[in-house]
Amino acid sequence: MTAAGATTVLDAVRLGSEPSNRETVTRSARLLMDAITTAAAAGAFRADHAIHLRCEVSAEDCLDRFEEFADHPLVRLASLMDHTPGQRQFHDLAEFKKYYIGKGLVSESNIDAYAVELLHNASLHADRNRHAVAEAARRRGIALAAHDDATTEHVAESVRLGARIAEFPTTIVAAESAVAHGLSVVMGAPNIVRGGSQSGNVAASALLERGLLHVLSSDYVPSSPVQAAFQLVADGTIRLEDAVKLISSNPAKAVGLDGRGDITVGKRGDLVRVRTHALPGTPEHPAGLSVPIVRTVYRQGVRVA
Repeated sequence: MTAAGATTVLDAVRLGSEPSNRETVTRSARLLMDAITTAAAAGAFRADHAIHLRCEVSAEDCLDRFEEFADHPLVRLASLMDHTPGQRQFHDLAEFKKYYIGKGLVSESNIDAYAVELLHNASLHADRNRHAVAEAARRRGIALAAHDDATTEHVAESVRLGARIAEFPTTIVAAESAVAHGLSVVMGAPNIVRGGSQSGNVAASALLERGLLHVLSSDYVPSSPVQAAFQLVADGTIRLEDAVKLISSNPAKAVGLDGRGDITVGKRGDLVRVRTHALPGTPEHPAGLSVPIVRTVYRQGVRVA
């Protein structure tokens, strides 16, 4: 993460799963939490690590797992996620099937039965868990994100639940509603780099053009935030100082880490020095590619990479 230019990392831990892999997912969450805790206590991290609880509200065990981990001192953010087919990220069932089969997560012969199982679980647990997790996060002062909101109704519910971050809204309408309610809109930096959403939803660039994008996240690709920031400049979309805010001060404010994110007297001396390498253009980026190469990283004024 540090070599990719990140000085602060929110490690995502999945909570909640369907019965067929519940033991595996829960065991993985506990192992990951233990690993983060141990490494942080030992001073083994180069970046500053916090924890992001990703709560699959349609799963029966979501609330139990949240209550197990929520009091950990490194927890800073929780997301309300619902990947039930037919809504939000997968409002198009064909896209749901394409994604899960293409990733090798479910076989083509089992995809219909899997979708039925997810729909049944959601009908039993999603609403209850969504409200319970939101209330539990509010009591603890954990920043709350709403994941994959698609409609104004979704956003209105998220606002009522106390969300202050709109994580990956899937439509322009949802993003407009989120901004109107004062939420910070987050999209994945790979969406910028590759030129669109892998799920067929709204492109991050479309939101940025409308002034509806505040934060770019790594979304499983550590190097993508810095890469996206410099590519936006190369594309002529945004100034460098505004592009950097998308990956520094804006995310810091969104999760309540106000002592970092910009170069200001009295704040942390977290700095990344990069140089750029120019490459020929592509159909997605015809003006040319600007590839940032991380040369030096400082955390609290101390060089760590």
